[in-house]
Amino acid sequence: MSYFIEITSRAEKDLDQLDRVAEKQVRERLKMLSHQPTSPQFSQTVKMGAGERKSRLREWRIFFEIDESNRKIIILSVRHRRQAYRDLK
Repeated sequence: MSYFIEITSRAEKDLDQLDRVAEKQVRERLKMLSHQPTSPQFSQTVKMGAGERKSRLREWRIFFEIDESNRKIIILSVRHRRQAYRDLK
């Protein structure tokens, strides 16, 4: 059973700033996450963010939370690895 993907306005802005190839790859990863959001192959927990998870895709990091009660994945941001962890502090 798959999860519904909800993209926050911040994450939508992040996606708009990506080039076409990167955006397509990120959206493909979101489809994979919708089926297996806690799979170690696709995501890990974020040590600095309580309850957050990340998915690494080349130089991009997708940060998200899982709402089990509503079967929903909330995409918080999509950041380049250089900036990704600075924003969490």
